[in-house]
Amino acid sequence: MYLSDMTVGKSPNIRCHDAHRRPASNSWAPRAGSEVMTAVEILKLDLVRIEGMEITVPGGINAQCGIPILAKTDSGYVAVVDPFPGSQQGQTITLYVNKLKVDFHTYLNPGDENKTANLQIPTDYLRDGQNLIHYTVTNGSQNIGTSDDLSAWFHREGPGGRDDQPGDGVNSQLQIQVEDAAKYGVGPELAQRGVWFYVFYPMIRAFDMVLFNCNGHVIKHNVSVEEAEQTSHQNPLPILVNHAALVAAGEGTAVRFSYTVKDWIGNGPAPEPYSESIPLWVNLKGNWFDKPILSPQHGPETIDLGELNGQPVIAKVHVRTPWATGDTLELTCTYRNAEGKDVTFVTTKEVKIVPDFPELSLDNSYFAAASGWQIWVYYKQLRDGRELGRSYSTPVMVTGNTQIELKAPFLVAPAKNPIESSLYPEGVKVRVEHLTAQEGDEARLEALNALPGTPGFATVKLNQNRRANFTLSPELLKAHQGRNLRLRWVLIRKGSLTPSPELRLRISAPVVTLTFDNDPYTLAPAGRFTVRLALAKNGVDLPDEAVELSLPKDFTFSDNAGGSRRFVTDKDGKITVNGVKGHRVPGAYSLTALYGNQTVTGVATVTPQTSAGTIPGIPYPYNIAISPDGTRAYVVSTSHPANYGALTVVDTATHKATGSIALGRNVFGVAVSPDNSRVYITRGGVDSLNQVLTVVDTTSLDIIRNISFTGFAPFGVAISPDGSRAYLCGGAYPFTGFPNGRLAVVDTARFETLQTLVLQNNASEVTVSPDGSRVYATNANGNGMVGIDGGTVSVIDTSTYSVISNIGVGSNPHGIVVSRDGTRIYTVRTDGSLLVVIDARTHAVIHNIPIGFGAWQLALSPDGKSLCASEWFNGKAIVIVDTTTFSVRRIPVGRDSAGVAFSSDSTRVYICNYTDNNVWVVGN
Repeated sequence: MYLSDMTVGKSPNIRCHDAHRRPASNSWAPRAGSEVMTAVEILKLDLVRIEGMEITVPGGINAQCGIPILAKTDSGYVAVVDPFPGSQQGQTITLYVNKLKVDFHTYLNPGDENKTANLQIPTDYLRDGQNLIHYTVTNGSQNIGTSDDLSAWFHREGPGGRDDQPGDGVNSQLQIQVEDAAKYGVGPELAQRGVWFYVFYPMIRAFDMVLFNCNGHVIKHNVSVEEAEQTSHQNPLPILVNHAALVAAGEGTAVRFSYTVKDWIGNGPAPEPYSESIPLWVNLKGNWFDKPILSPQHGPETIDLGELNGQPVIAKVHVRTPWATGDTLELTCTYRNAEGKDVTFVTTKEVKIVPDFPELSLDNSYFAAASGWQIWVYYKQLRDGRELGRSYSTPVMVTGNTQIELKAPFLVAPAKNPIESSLYPEGVKVRVEHLTAQEGDEARLEALNALPGTPGFATVKLNQNRRANFTLSPELLKAHQGRNLRLRWVLIRKGSLTPSPELRLRISAPVVTLTFDNDPYTLAPAGRFTVRLALAKNGVDLPDEAVELSLPKDFTFSDNAGGSRRFVTDKDGKITVNGVKGHRVPGAYSLTALYGNQTVTGVATVTPQTSAGTIPGIPYPYNIAISPDGTRAYVVSTSHPANYGALTVVDTATHKATGSIALGRNVFGVAVSPDNSRVYITRGGVDSLNQVLTVVDTTSLDIIRNISFTGFAPFGVAISPDGSRAYLCGGAYPFTGFPNGRLAVVDTARFETLQTLVLQNNASEVTVSPDGSRVYATNANGNGMVGIDGGTVSVIDTSTYSVISNIGVGSNPHGIVVSRDGTRIYTVRTDGSLLVVIDARTHAVIHNIPIGFGAWQLALSPDGKSLCASEWFNGKAIVIVDTTTFSVRRIPVGRDSAGVAFSSDSTRVYICNYTDNNVWVVGN
């Protein structure tokens, strides 16, 4: 009972905020009709009271009252001191809790003598359990009275503690369960003995009152001292809802049961007062179906997984009136696992015949997972989704262990066995599957014969499809190339391990393909050719890999050194080696390329050459170029008669023309790419249609491209050592004034003119240094002066495309070449009958060699030992000049010799006899 409910009534409050201010001495006067107390008189004081205190105390509690939590105000709990005989103004009332002085006291002001005094007890002064509270009265510094202690019981928290999930209408701290036998329905038989519920909540104490709500009907249970001591999560408090309470609760498909609790002081759970509610099927009229019958069973109400041997459990149900066809039979199996969670399996079947005794097949994996647990099985009658009745439940204990049969891991498409690892840059997926997996089953993939240091696979849970995927990483595949890999997986269930059969994978060794891309090679003696290699692995190009190329004896690389060299593949897995020089002796030779332990062979055939003779039937041959491999001579004919120009291809082994194509007018210069694949021909006509560079494919003799120029008539042409640039020398046309010399730079891959440089006057021929860093062009009247000093050689830096020097050489220089080591520049003059030798480093003229006639074209032998100059303007000779001694040897030839070229082995010279319409071949 609360004090507020007693006849004593609640005392009025007094103002306490003035309590610390002493009254003025003249404000005190004795009460009318009372006596003034002496200073030593001891007052008789009543016990202090606590606002809202509970004074009905259980017998086992050593207290006079209890203090409810809800009695607290903003400042704490209110302690009330009733008027006492002898109270006077000026007295001080001080409160003590558990012998501690409370920092809150009050003075009696005039008029307060017959009023109750209210003092505040801060919550921190109160402790769980018993608290002793008294007060003193002092007059000045003299204590004139002390009350007895009030023994007050206090709980800092009510039963259930604080709800950690407020706002959902349910107190999560109040736990409730119902016995298994009632979960699936309460019938008359079970109702007779009653239904057991089990509750637990924090702060459970003796003398708590559990108020159990049975669908609106409340039954009470007082918690005893023993129950309070013994109750825990593992040992909850049992509450029996008897037959009478069940009857009072009523029947239905979802009769709800919940509870709340109060301690003896009146404290309850906060902020939500009630537990969750458990809905039960309650049918007390006896309209219950027979229990389902399960088979096979090992003894009464027991299923042995070993005897079951992986087979399904069969549930039999007796269907008779009030069942009807079209009803749904819903059978439910439920057990509670080690985590305290209900695991349920539900299956349904449509009723076809009444009466009937249908069978339902229950998944074996469900029972295998329930080993060691009791399963409750029951069924319902549903009609149009509404439950009309249900059976009694059958408890079944599952024992033993089922035989687990696993399948081997398998590859996930598109992966195929054997595995070509290069086809799977993201790795290969391996899947494991167990169709009878249980909740919580885990899988781990194992590589039984993996190389040391191979990382293992993580353990993963089987997903809802009862599968798990693992990835064989690209690193793992690469490390095991050429090996068999044995894989299995392990099922991990409740700490036990079951291995699967093995999957054997073959990780294919990489198929490395190293090829000579352009063999076989055919070349003249000492001819130069290009070797192309391609490297791939499983059809995929291999960049940045080193390949060793070995040449046959007396074959050399472009720097004239032989033997073996290492080259690195480009981004496309390719290697290009230009300028390989063949043997002088005809025959078949083998080149080898090595990558890892793979060696491939290419064949180079050196063909014998006709030593001397005449190649007839080439009208007006003007210029000639020998292919680097020495097997072809490319002769260009210029415009005589008008509108005629052609390219004729001559086999140097037979001196026979093998093909020709028409070109048009004004054909002048000709050059062959270092890899023998293209011929470049200049046409410098007076009209724009003939100001072109024609590019011809040497295999098909098709014109690949005609690169046109505007205002520039090309004459001479030279190709860079790497084949990437074509340099064209000529003049601005139509003529607009001096300087009219021009040099065009063409990108041979894109067929684009990169830049056009202004040279001096009347530029004609051009050549490139062996390292490609310099271009040299002749200017017939270079500096515009008339006489022997007018001609020049322009020096161009190919890194900046700028003219860095103009070397005076005398009038009318024409043909020009560079020594094989790049140290000397040679040019011939049509005026002066001289061969001019220039130091390529200092740009100084160091020799003027008389050759006996005005020369036109100039050629250097591949071995660098000989120069050949042709006589123009009615000439009938050539001269051969030794580059060491500068001795001159004159050789008579046909009329108007023009273009000249050496054979690849430097033993022969090809001369274009313009007027005789033939090409002579003479010995060097």
